[in-house]
Amino acid sequence: MDKLLSAMGATEKQRDKYVLIFDEFHEAFKSGKDGTCLGSIMKPMLDAGGPNSLPHVIAITTKKDHEQYIRPVDAAIDRRFNFFYIESYSREDTLDNLELTLAREAPAA
Repeated sequence: MDKLLSAMGATEKQRDKYVLIFDEFHEAFKSGKDGTCLGSIMKPMLDAGGPNSLPHVIAITTKKDHEQYIRPVDAAIDRRFNFFYIESYSREDTLDNLELTLAREAPAA
């Protein structure tokens, strides 16, 4: 947690140049050894326009994990984010996308 907070503090100086991406964001709301969670430490940083605000943050989690881990700990976090729901690709769509990407990225023979 200390490394993450240190990195977040470093971005404050040049925060318009960075986008922080938190995958598995619900993990930030699981309590640490001292009973605090990263989500509550980050909350002031997520307030738009605050002195330590982080204006470019993408938090990724599933709807299920959001409702299981985040909402019970801090329902107010919802107003700090815009939500986008993206359905998972089917197996066939995933393979089609991989084939298109490989065809596009393959070196010319």
